[in-house]
Amino acid sequence: MHLLLPGHGDNGPTLEIFTYQEMNVCKPLMANSVGLTHIAFEVADVDQTLDLAIKNGGHVLGRVTEKTVDGVGELKFVYFRDPEGNIVEIQSWKKQGLIKG
Repeated sequence: MHLLLPGHGDNGPTLEIFTYQEMNVCKPLMANSVGLTHIAFEVADVDQTLDLAIKNGGHVLGRVTEKTVDGVGELKFVYFRDPEGNIVEIQSWKKQGLIKG
């Protein structure tokens, strides 16, 4: 399945999701492991999205965290594993207003 990424029109980039009939089992990666370890999505509501992920077979990895990123805004994020063990990060931003000088 190809999911069209928002903001690029009908011919923009896609995220490809597929499955295999036979799977190789390996040691679970952590978000700070070497290589591609997770994918992140900006969502409207971190708590609501996390609840939906858990109800559909996901498992929380860490805790919901909020922090200030100077010059950018307030970030709220959490990591979880999907039913196949992949790490997904969901985040939302309350962006700071631009300061006009």
